[in-house]
Amino acid sequence: MLRTVVLLSVLLSLACAAPVEPTPAEKRERAAAEFRAGRFDEAAGLYEGLVAVEPQDGALRMHYAAALAAVERYDEAERELTVAAELQPSEARVRHEQGRIAERRGDAAAAAAHYREALELQPGFTAAGQALRRLGVSPADPESAGGRAVALSNEAVMAARQGDPDEAGRLLDEAESLAPDLATVHEQRANVAFLAGDRDAAIAALERALELDPDNERFRARLEQLSRR
Repeated sequence: MLRTVVLLSVLLSLACAAPVEPTPAEKRERAAAEFRAGRFDEAAGLYEGLVAVEPQDGALRMHYAAALAAVERYDEAERELTVAAELQPSEARVRHEQGRIAERRGDAAAAAAHYREALELQPGFTAAGQALRRLGVSPADPESAGGRAVALSNEAVMAARQGDPDEAGRLLDEAESLAPDLATVHEQRANVAFLAGDRDAAIAALERALELDPDNERFRARLEQLSRR
């Protein structure tokens, strides 16, 4: 009995002493946490290690590039984004990051081109539209499907405020048929639902908007506010 207790004690000590290797998901979260905390050098180092293990992961390369850009290692960041664009040709956020780097380097024309590419890939990408306006460039052609959808969704909110929910719903449906993946349309659907007192529908619409534009802090803050009520 004593031998068994001693053996178990030794095994338990060894188990406690053995280092636990973090999972890939834990490593990603740690890198993201370092970035959010403003420790960009540490984040870049962690992302570098992750990319070495998973070189075909375009999202990792994009996050690595963002950390590199934060410490002004622009050449390296651009190389990572070039690869990320090849791995994820339809990812609007990659083009947006390329635009941010070009803007930081003072190349407004290249920045605008990248931001426009981001909007072409994801109509209504709020951050890209804001960046274009900051550069004094029109973010969307009003005659494009996305431009018409934005106009219709704005009209829908006005109709809801004027007490015509049926017309608001019709306008939103038309806007969504023109640009189903336009985050702005879903945001406005949330606004219309909120005006109608339908909290659940507002939350669902904001969740969809956030899926389409996951970096949009306004959507996230509004969703958290509604969820707490």
